[in-house]
Amino acid sequence: MNHIKNHIRDDYTTIPNKLIRQVGLHVLAKYIYAYLASMSDDWEFKTYDLCKRLGMNEKTFVKYRNQLVQEGWLFIEPQRKADNGTFSPKTYHILNKKDGETPEKATDNHFVVCGTPRCTTPSVTDGVRDGPNGSHKKKKHKEEKKIKEEKDLLKGNFKNFNPNPRSK
Repeated sequence: MNHIKNHIRDDYTTIPNKLIRQVGLHVLAKYIYAYLASMSDDWEFKTYDLCKRLGMNEKTFVKYRNQLVQEGWLFIEPQRKADNGTFSPKTYHILNKKDGETPEKATDNHFVVCGTPRCTTPSVTDGVRDGPNGSHKKKKHKEEKKIKEEKDLLKGNFKNFNPNPRSK
């Protein structure tokens, strides 16, 4: 049997036990969280420089950063466009995930439930891309309707029969 004796008394970062023990959260996501949590509130960084410090490429960083956002451990304020045309930097909020639906105050005027804001506005491309509402569904529906009509004709059901299919 093994035992742990922790001799760290100062210059430390507190990490929630839930994060460390969460099954399914990748070890790199936990590493990113721990690194971000170890920094002061006024620390500014560029993603490229942070990735160099962490020893990972930007795609890997973004993948596991997004996993933290999805799981509710991290909230990233969207960039805002200033009057002079420049964009404000993103603000990362390191959250302490609570049990249930406890809201975390992310900014002065935004409340976020477990760090993941929900977007309810449909996308502009919802009607044209493949998916549950995509254009392929309409084609499939037409094909199914045609097959049903043919089956009805074979059974002798002429209820929906149109002798001139061009005049619909």
